Amino acid sequence: VLDIKKGREYNELIRLDLSESKLDYPFNVYLDDYPGMVEKMNQHPGKLLLLYDQPWNKKERDTIYGNVLRVFGWKDALSFIRTMGIIEEM
Repeated sequence: VLDIKKGREYNELIRLDLSESKLDYPFNVYLDDYPGMVEKMNQHPGKLLLLYDQPWNKKERDTIYGNVLRVFGWKDALSFIRTMGIIEEM
């Protein structure tokens, strides 16, 4: 079970400077709540954004692209990632 409060193991923590874009890193899936990521994903069709549902990104519903999926919590995000076969049961 993914429990953010208790923490999880990870391979690496990457901190970005404000001038850097996370989309420049070689990842396939991104989880973010920033509404500006939706438009940026249009330029990266080979990558997937799981848009974490928040009050400040509700208006982005009209601009969702094929590689952007709205998720409604950590369990929802993890479930989708599992269906893609990216990770196995924890």
